[in-house]
Amino acid sequence: MNTHRRISVPAESGAVNPESEVRHTGVLPDRAHFRAQLETRRSSRCGGSALFVVDIDGFRDIADRFGQETGQAILDRVSAGIAGLLRHSDFAARMEADEFHLYIDGLLSRDAAVSFASRLNESLCGVWSVRGTDHYLSVSIGIVYAGKGEMPADIQRKGSAALRRAK
Repeated sequence: MNTHRRISVPAESGAVNPESEVRHTGVLPDRAHFRAQLETRRSSRCGGSALFVVDIDGFRDIADRFGQETGQAILDRVSAGIAGLLRHSDFAARMEADEFHLYIDGLLSRDAAVSFASRLNESLCGVWSVRGTDHYLSVSIGIVYAGKGEMPADIQRKGSAALRRAK
Protein backbone atom coordinates (compact mmCIF):
# COMPACT_ATOMS: atom_id res chain seq x y z
CA MET A 1 0.00 0.00 0.00
CA ASN A 2 2.99 2.30 -0.48
CA THR A 3 2.16 5.45 -2.40
CA HIS A 4 4.61 7.28 -4.60
CA ARG A 5 4.15 10.99 -4.22
CA ARG A 6 6.61 13.82 -3.95
CA ILE A 7 6.70 15.50 -0.56
CA SER A 8 8.89 18.55 -0.15
CA VAL A 9 10.54 18.66 3.26
CA PRO A 10 11.92 21.93 4.63
CA ALA A 11 15.04 21.65 6.75
CA GLU A 12 14.52 22.49 10.41
CA SER A 13 16.68 21.81 13.41
CA GLY A 14 15.27 20.41 16.60
CA ALA A 15 16.26 21.05 20.18
CA VAL A 16 17.87 18.43 22.35
CA ASN A 17 16.12 17.54 25.59
CA PRO A 18 19.01 16.51 27.88
CA GLU A 19 16.75 14.37 30.08
CA SER A 20 15.63 12.14 27.24
CA GLU A 21 18.80 12.22 25.13
CA VAL A 22 16.56 12.21 22.07
CA ARG A 23 16.42 15.14 19.69
CA HIS A 24 13.05 16.81 20.14
CA THR A 25 11.52 17.71 16.80
CA GLY A 26 9.28 20.46 18.11
CA VAL A 27 6.16 18.61 16.88
CA LEU A 28 6.09 15.57 19.18
CA PRO A 29 7.19 15.32 22.81
CA ASP A 30 10.00 13.10 24.05
CA ARG A 31 9.91 9.63 25.57
CA ALA A 32 9.68 10.83 29.19
CA HIS A 33 6.43 12.64 28.42
CA PHE A 34 5.09 9.61 26.53
CA ARG A 35 5.83 7.25 29.43
CA ALA A 36 4.15 9.62 31.88
CA GLN A 37 1.04 9.80 29.66
CA LEU A 38 0.98 6.01 29.31
CA GLU A 39 1.17 5.61 33.10
CA THR A 40 -1.63 8.16 33.58
CA ARG A 41 -3.90 6.24 31.21
CA ARG A 42 -3.06 2.81 32.68
CA SER A 43 -5.86 2.69 35.22
CA SER A 44 -8.50 4.17 32.93
CA ARG A 45 -8.05 1.78 29.99
CA CYS A 46 -11.16 -0.24 29.37
CA GLY A 47 -10.27 -1.78 26.03
CA GLY A 48 -10.00 -0.33 22.59
CA SER A 49 -6.51 1.10 23.08
CA ALA A 50 -3.41 0.22 21.11
CA LEU A 51 0.25 1.12 20.96
CA PHE A 52 1.68 1.59 17.47
CA VAL A 53 5.47 1.42 17.21
CA VAL A 54 6.75 2.99 13.99
CA ASP A 55 10.29 2.67 12.64
CA ILE A 56 11.60 4.45 9.54
CA ASP A 57 13.08 1.76 7.27
CA GLY A 58 16.65 2.48 6.17
CA PHE A 59 16.82 5.78 8.03
CA ARG A 60 20.36 5.28 9.30
CA ASP A 61 21.63 4.76 5.75
CA ILE A 62 19.95 7.98 4.57
CA ALA A 63 21.31 9.99 7.50
CA ASP A 64 24.81 8.54 7.09
CA ARG A 65 24.89 9.13 3.35
CA PHE A 66 23.20 12.53 3.13
CA GLY A 67 23.99 14.04 6.52
CA GLN A 68 22.40 15.05 9.78
CA GLU A 69 20.41 17.97 8.33
CA THR A 70 18.70 15.70 5.81
CA GLY A 71 18.03 13.12 8.51
CA GLN A 72 16.57 15.76 10.81
CA ALA A 73 14.37 17.12 8.01
CA ILE A 74 12.94 13.63 7.49
CA LEU A 75 12.37 13.15 11.24
CA ASP A 76 10.57 16.51 11.41
CA ARG A 77 8.32 15.56 8.50
CA VAL A 78 7.51 12.13 9.98
CA SER A 79 6.70 13.82 13.31
CA ALA A 80 4.37 16.26 11.56
CA GLY A 81 2.71 13.43 9.63
CA ILE A 82 2.09 11.48 12.81
CA ALA A 83 0.82 14.55 14.68
CA GLY A 84 -1.62 15.18 11.83
CA LEU A 85 -3.30 11.81 12.41
CA LEU A 86 -3.77 12.17 16.17
CA ARG A 87 -7.06 13.01 17.84
CA HIS A 88 -7.38 14.84 21.13
CA SER A 89 -7.44 11.56 23.10
CA ASP A 90 -4.31 10.15 21.38
CA PHE A 91 -0.66 10.87 22.07
CA ALA A 92 2.67 10.13 20.46
CA ALA A 93 6.38 10.72 20.91
CA ARG A 94 9.72 10.15 19.29
CA MET A 95 11.29 7.41 21.41
CA GLU A 96 14.59 6.61 19.70
CA ALA A 97 16.53 7.96 16.73
CA ASP A 98 13.96 6.86 14.14
CA GLU A 99 11.32 5.16 16.29
CA PHE A 100 7.99 6.69 17.23
CA HIS A 101 5.30 5.41 19.60
CA LEU A 102 1.62 6.31 19.19
CA TYR A 103 -1.05 5.50 21.76
CA ILE A 104 -4.45 5.47 20.11
CA ASP A 105 -7.53 5.23 22.29
CA GLY A 106 -11.12 4.36 21.40
CA LEU A 107 -10.47 1.67 18.80
CA LEU A 108 -13.65 -0.35 18.59
CA SER A 109 -12.05 -3.40 16.95
CA ARG A 110 -8.78 -4.86 15.80
CA ASP A 111 -9.88 -4.00 12.26
CA ALA A 112 -9.99 -0.35 13.34
CA ALA A 113 -6.37 -0.65 14.54
CA VAL A 114 -5.29 -2.20 11.24
CA SER A 115 -7.14 0.56 9.38
CA PHE A 116 -5.33 3.21 11.42
CA ALA A 117 -1.97 1.52 10.72
CA SER A 118 -2.82 1.54 7.03
CA ARG A 119 -3.57 5.29 7.10
CA LEU A 120 -0.35 5.87 9.02
CA ASN A 121 1.66 3.87 6.49
CA GLU A 122 0.03 5.69 3.57
CA SER A 123 0.69 9.13 5.06
CA LEU A 124 4.38 8.45 5.76
CA CYS A 125 5.50 6.37 2.78
CA GLY A 126 6.47 7.84 -0.55
CA VAL A 127 9.17 9.70 -2.42
CA TRP A 128 10.37 12.69 -0.44
CA SER A 129 12.49 15.43 -1.95
CA VAL A 130 14.94 16.72 0.65
CA ARG A 131 17.62 19.22 -0.26
CA GLY A 132 17.25 18.44 -3.94
CA THR A 133 17.54 14.66 -3.57
CA ASP A 134 14.65 12.21 -3.77
CA HIS A 135 14.40 9.60 -1.00
CA TYR A 136 11.93 6.73 -0.93
CA LEU A 137 10.62 6.42 2.61
CA SER A 138 8.85 3.41 4.06
CA VAL A 139 8.01 2.45 7.62
CA SER A 140 7.49 -0.70 9.65
CA ILE A 141 4.66 -0.68 12.19
CA GLY A 142 4.14 -2.95 15.19
CA ILE A 143 0.77 -2.97 16.95
CA VAL A 144 -0.02 -4.13 20.49
CA TYR A 145 -3.36 -3.86 22.29
CA ALA A 146 -3.27 -2.40 25.79
CA GLY A 147 -5.29 -4.08 28.52
CA LYS A 148 -6.72 -2.34 31.56
CA GLY A 149 -4.12 -1.92 34.28
CA GLU A 150 -1.30 -3.27 32.11
CA MET A 151 2.06 -1.78 33.06
CA PRO A 152 3.49 0.76 30.59
CA ALA A 153 6.84 -1.05 30.44
CA ASP A 154 5.04 -4.29 29.48
CA ILE A 155 3.05 -2.53 26.76
CA GLN A 156 6.19 -0.95 25.33
CA ARG A 157 8.12 -4.24 25.46
CA LYS A 158 5.29 -5.96 23.58
CA GLY A 159 5.24 -3.07 21.10
CA SER A 160 8.96 -3.47 20.41
CA ALA A 161 8.44 -7.20 19.84
CA ALA A 162 5.56 -6.45 17.45
CA LEU A 163 7.80 -4.06 15.52
CA ARG A 164 10.52 -6.71 15.20
CA ARG A 165 7.92 -9.12 13.79
CA ALA A 166 6.71 -6.44 11.35
CA LYS A 167 10.22 -5.90 10.01
